[in-house]
Amino acid sequence: MVKQQANYHDPESNNFPDDYDTGKIDDRVRIRTQAVREKMYGKDVRGAMAQAEEISSVVATEAHDISSETKKRQDDLEDRYDEQIAGNTDIDEVIDARTSGITDESFPTLRRRIDSVEQNSISFISRKTEDSLILEDDQFTKNHELVNLGTVDTKRFEGGLVIDNIGPDDSSTFYFEKVGELDVS
Repeated sequence: MVKQQANYHDPESNNFPDDYDTGKIDDRVRIRTQAVREKMYGKDVRGAMAQAEEISSVVATEAHDISSETKKRQDDLEDRYDEQIAGNTDIDEVIDARTSGITDESFPTLRRRIDSVEQNSISFISRKTEDSLILEDDQFTKNHELVNLGTVDTKRFEGGLVIDNIGPDDSSTFYFEKVGELDVS
């Protein structure tokens, strides 16, 4: 529990540093702090202190409201900027790239799509694991193991991957099936 009773044991005068600009003090608070310093009766001092605290609360609330409104305006400005970019781009390839051909998900700008891809990426990492490539998606490979079903002898490496099915029984299992051959000669 917080101690509520005063503990008067310091006989020294206040020696606070001059670490704020007195010119920035709200005039409403300045009147009350002057009263705290100069009033003779406790009720007047307590009243001034209470009002100064209330004014501080009002100022903090106003600052919070302004900050929230500024954030909303900034978000609106960014949305308008994205709309302008989307509306002024006349390169068909860039415009088409905003929509995924796999998921059909659309984004207002190519940058938003690329950011989404990076956040939710599946990456192919070339590692020597019995001549196999590992499919890594940061979740699947943590609780599944790689089974090497076979190798292909070739003079040079040509990568190719077809994922035929991902768990017909919702088991989140990748099934790789041979769909053809590559002529690398």
